Amino acid sequence: MKRNASIYITKAVQLGLLAVITGTVFLRTQMGVDRVHANYYMGSLFYALLLLMVNGFPELAMAISRLPVFYKQRDYYFYPAWAYAIPAFILKVPVSLVESIAWTSISYFLIGYTPEASRFFCHLLILFLIHAGALPLFRCVASYCQTMVTGSVGGTLSFLVILLFGGLIIPRPSLPNWLKWGFWLSPLSDAEIGLTGNEFLAPRWLKILTFQFSAPGTSRAIISRDKMTTSSGSDQPISMDIDNGIRKPPQTNASMTLNRTG
Repeated sequence: MKRNASIYITKAVQLGLLAVITGTVFLRTQMGVDRVHANYYMGSLFYALLLLMVNGFPELAMAISRLPVFYKQRDYYFYPAWAYAIPAFILKVPVSLVESIAWTSISYFLIGYTPEASRFFCHLLILFLIHAGALPLFRCVASYCQTMVTGSVGGTLSFLVILLFGGLIIPRPSLPNWLKWGFWLSPLSDAEIGLTGNEFLAPRWLKILTFQFSAPGTSRAIISRDKMTTSSGSDQPISMDIDNGIRKPPQTNASMTLNRTG
């Protein structure tokens, strides 16, 4: 930690500057609580997850630089592998906590998320967990690849796989049936579900009844047959062609008679 203190300080300062820039892009004075701006809020949440995952990428280079010493000491039976892995994870917990606090404390109120203390700390907890999970991921890639060239390729490939199964770029209904298991195994999808649920289940969003998540290809307006009959003021139900968006009027008695005799 003390040897690489300059790297961690630089990463924290960089994350704070990016939080300020992101907060000015998604500024709360320009975003309302409506269906249109809900997509902006969701985009900012997904961007925060991506940024905190990418922020753990330098851990790959630092882990590769320590591998020769680790293998030398392991071959001489100084200590087992778990005695190196567990302290490395515990020592990075304060780093994840500081960087997630630096991002959340700046961007949360600039963007204008739900101003509730409980939701603020839930937001902070999810970002902390995604950052704390990204660091062991890149250390695992470094232990398998063992060189900077293959490590960069492996780290980028693993990040792209997690990104594709995150649920925002490719929604889960659009995935083939034999690939839907990747959505539930991806840590990015779990974090995205947690952040969006923490934000959009707030009381201020529950007042917007028209906002809903729907799968691609489904109708965005669902109304019962009795409701349509009542609103039209007739006893006959109104049929609607959902695919073409054409509303068909109810049949009269004369037209029904012609259909029977014709």
